[in-house]
Amino acid sequence: MSLVFIRLVKGAIRILRDELKKKILNNYIREDQKDSIKNKALNMNRYIEKEIEIMKKNKQGLEKLKHKRFLLLNEYNYLLNKVKDDSIFINIKNKNHIIKD
Repeated sequence: MSLVFIRLVKGAIRILRDELKKKILNNYIREDQKDSIKNKALNMNRYIEKEIEIMKKNKQGLEKLKHKRFLLLNEYNYLLNKVKDDSIFINIKNKNHIIKD
């Protein structure tokens, strides 16, 4: 089968499917139901958009936390190197930090 023929068949199937959807909507759904279905679809769309916004905010929050962690690790490494360089010993007793030279 040629590529052109396959595309024609796919196009015809798409057109038939769309026509079938229109006939089903026109014949099996009353006028008052159309508005109800439309409103449900709009509400679902709004809900999905809200969920997407929440996901974006959560991702931004996660990126901020990762950045803060990165900064804290850098500060920790800096202090650790400073302690090694200055020959300062840190003793930890009962959660109190005692710095001795």
